[in-house]
Amino acid sequence: MALAAAARRRNCSADECGSDRDAVRQDAPTARRQRGFTLMEMLAVISVIAILAMLAVPSYLDRIIRDRIKESLLLECRAFER
Repeated sequence: MALAAAARRRNCSADECGSDRDAVRQDAPTARRQRGFTLMEMLAVISVIAILAMLAVPSYLDRIIRDRIKESLLLECRAFER
């Protein structure tokens, strides 16, 4: 529909001007094309990742300590069996 309006303004048929993308850009200078993420969107994603890391890292470190203790106890038990 925008191409037909642009064609009427330029005094040509829609077929002749239909492939001309510049006509649409000239008619809609206020139209904004999105090229990426806004700063607020990026901050929201980073905040969510940071919150998840705050919850996950202590649990992960605690699990590593528990596994090391279990491994050392297992090695001690094997040493006493010999």
